[in-house]
Amino acid sequence: MGWRKHLTVLSVAVFVYFMYTNFKERPLPPVVEGNFHPDFREVANVFRKLVEDGTEKGASFAVYYRGKPVVDMWGGYVDLESEQRWRNDTITLVFSCTKGVAAIVAATLADRGHLDYQKLVSHYWPGFGKNGKENITVEMLLSHQAGLLTTNETVPLHWLDTDPERLETFLENQVPTIEPGSGIAYHAITYGLYVDRLLPKIDPKGRSVKQMFEEDIASQFDIDFSIGLKKSEDYRFAPFTSLDVNNLILKFIFMPSYWDVLLTIMWPNSLALTGTTAIKETQKIAMFRNPEVRQVPLVSSMGHGNARSLAKLYGILANGGQADGKSMMSQEMIQILNKPVVSKKSLDLHRPSTFGLGVMFTDNQQGDKVFGHSGYGGQMSNADLKHQLGLAYITNHLSQYSFGDDPKYLALQSATYKCLQKHSKRYSN
Repeated sequence: MGWRKHLTVLSVAVFVYFMYTNFKERPLPPVVEGNFHPDFREVANVFRKLVEDGTEKGASFAVYYRGKPVVDMWGGYVDLESEQRWRNDTITLVFSCTKGVAAIVAATLADRGHLDYQKLVSHYWPGFGKNGKENITVEMLLSHQAGLLTTNETVPLHWLDTDPERLETFLENQVPTIEPGSGIAYHAITYGLYVDRLLPKIDPKGRSVKQMFEEDIASQFDIDFSIGLKKSEDYRFAPFTSLDVNNLILKFIFMPSYWDVLLTIMWPNSLALTGTTAIKETQKIAMFRNPEVRQVPLVSSMGHGNARSLAKLYGILANGGQADGKSMMSQEMIQILNKPVVSKKSLDLHRPSTFGLGVMFTDNQQGDKVFGHSGYGGQMSNADLKHQLGLAYITNHLSQYSFGDDPKYLALQSATYKCLQKHSKRYSN
């Protein structure tokens, strides 16, 4: 009977092996599409390699130089399980990159003489000036120095749409969490609440930030970006995947540059954590997958677009505000946007931070300051005025990086500047 037992075991083993080799999940074929100027072929090659070796699951990357596209790539998959590819018109949530877009809207108001950053917020919004907020300027609010990084109660997101007056009264009654002007503390969610109520009071037409962007920028310059997403556009949306808290903490343990963030996550009631509690629907990252949530035009995090749209936006600014014979804003205003307002260790994450008038500053690989904004999970968009570049990297497969330091973006950025040296010489000849 022994040989029969061995034969049975062998047969089962062969069957299991056959089932495994024939039905195990096979990797999907890499998909990369797009356009690029021949001088920027290396950038396209880097993007292709990231997709082909599985480092990049699905994303878009774009570069504008002197107001013209030189790289526009997309690849990978929106969803691996359903084999849905990233496409030319795929858009996704860009999270805090939206703050930079709102800052550009504010800058257009300043450029037309409607907004003075040095004036008190209460000059434009009288009800704001109480409960310790009397001396907060617009500049302080936009540069995360107002101390209003959270609220004393959690408010429903739909107030932005359905009951803005109630939201306005609620915000007027808030007390700063820390002394205004005492330092940087990132207004992760509340930036959108206050800016959403402030800018319409300054606009002569009383338009929302969403309307101002659509009418004065997006439609005028053909920029495929929206703050809040219409239901009719949801078919283009790439749902994001994100790391759960346990996996995030595990990754941070092996990332010394994120140990300050790790300590913040581990420390209950830290400033950074309280900054995420202002709105009920934004306390869990999974809530951003809900299309009804994403319809609300919260200007701190509800921007929808792709790399092309943001690279074009910042590329126009890097080109002196000009595109196709039209002007987005004056060169003087762009230079004001390009000046940091505050640079020091933040009070919430205890890491070096540099902010301007609603934009954040990072160093490119040439050591120059560039302005724009990063977004949760690796998103990045910025303008490099010195080199006349607009760059953006947008993915729906969110990583543990949030400060423009995702290695995928850095690899693409590095290749861009290398190619630019050759291209700029050709361009000048």
